[in-house]
Amino acid sequence: MSTALRYLDNATIITLLVENAQTVTKNRIVQLSANGIRLATAGSDTAIGVARDTVTGDGALLCDVTLFGPVEAMIVGTGGVTAGVKVVNVSDGVTDAPAHDADGTTNDVIMGVALETGIATQLVGVMLALGGNRGSA
Repeated sequence: MSTALRYLDNATIITLLVENAQTVTKNRIVQLSANGIRLATAGSDTAIGVARDTVTGDGALLCDVTLFGPVEAMIVGTGGVTAGVKVVNVSDGVTDAPAHDADGTTNDVIMGVALETGIATQLVGVMLALGGNRGSA
């Protein structure tokens, strides 16, 4: 058995609740929902990081996750943000990004993924991950 390369200096590792009746597996990619983390099982899932343990959730169990990016507190704008959803910049803060447009007619810039749910003027943690939110057309 080979040993995989790991270099975690400056990594952001947080502890999150595992969604009830879900199993996250060590070294697998996870996503965040309103109810906790679960395995990311599709390329279209909004993944946030890698599970550091194997845990089956019962509504109270926690798992450490190595995030894909740093976390910064950001002001929530009009419209609010939802944990596990990509966010975009608006005039008064960040808000949930619109659904991915498969036809490529808009050009939203994604600031990151909300790690908490919040309403306008609140501060929430956002995993920074700059990118586009448009289709291939």
